[in-house]
Amino acid sequence: MIKNIFLIFMISFLFLSCKDEGDKKTPITTTTSSTFEKTEEVKEVVKPIENDTYLKDTIVESKDFRVSKIDKSNIDFSDSERTLNLYDKTRKVIYSLEIDAEFYDNDTKVFEIRHHNLYNVNRIITFDVDECPCACTITKVYILETLDRKYIKLPNVVFDAEEFGDPESYYTFGKKNTIYNTLKTYKYLDGKPIVDLILRQKKLTWGGLDIIQEKELSQDLLITTAKKGLVVRDKPSLKGNKIDKLPFRSQVIVQNKTDNTLELYDEGKLIKGNWVKVENYRNNNWTTGYVFDGFIEKI
Repeated sequence: MIKNIFLIFMISFLFLSCKDEGDKKTPITTTTSSTFEKTEEVKEVVKPIENDTYLKDTIVESKDFRVSKIDKSNIDFSDSERTLNLYDKTRKVIYSLEIDAEFYDNDTKVFEIRHHNLYNVNRIITFDVDECPCACTITKVYILETLDRKYIKLPNVVFDAEEFGDPESYYTFGKKNTIYNTLKTYKYLDGKPIVDLILRQKKLTWGGLDIIQEKELSQDLLITTAKKGLVVRDKPSLKGNKIDKLPFRSQVIVQNKTDNTLELYDEGKLIKGNWVKVENYRNNNWTTGYVFDGFIEKI
């Protein structure tokens, strides 16, 4: 009897000893709610860009380039011409511009366009110089920085702006090494408000080191007349996929006219025409496709 009790005691002792050793080797831990809260606080969430088309014309203030300040303490009417310099971060002069310092306010900021479709271009450096005696003369400067840090300046765009509605000129950067030099204004046409009415436009082709071609597009500017909007397709046919719809009185640039014809009735009237390839700039994006020219006309 005593031997049986002693045997049971020894077996229990050995079992508890093994369990303790196992607990030491593989400790059991518990995670509290505060641990989860801490994990959530340090977790980095990266959201994808929903639509990157707007980035093509996104302009950010430059940290690497700046323009010089003009000392205006000794300027008089007969001697007010000064040199405005653009510096890089090493203080090297990238570009110089002669200005009338009497009417310059030392308020020029330098910006960069980093998202574009130009081959061999790292970024586009741009700034405006306003000289405002009575009316403002605005000079827009655009400089292309290549991947090997060479600087190529586009022709300056200069225009006078007295008030809202005066013409404004600028560059935009389209697809496949294409640059547009545009002169626009804000006007009314047939009692309808027209925003960004293009008066003149040139198409420049970038070759990687310089401009290799210029084309005047002004004669090809037309306006849409479809009151419910004009559908843009990827092919010159009604079977082509719809890629855009241009609002009433949108401006388009006609690239070429196809041999594909179309006849249709609109409000009981027979309309005949051809499919034409056009470009349209809207919402910071260029759209290229085919439309029926029965619903476009010259301005």
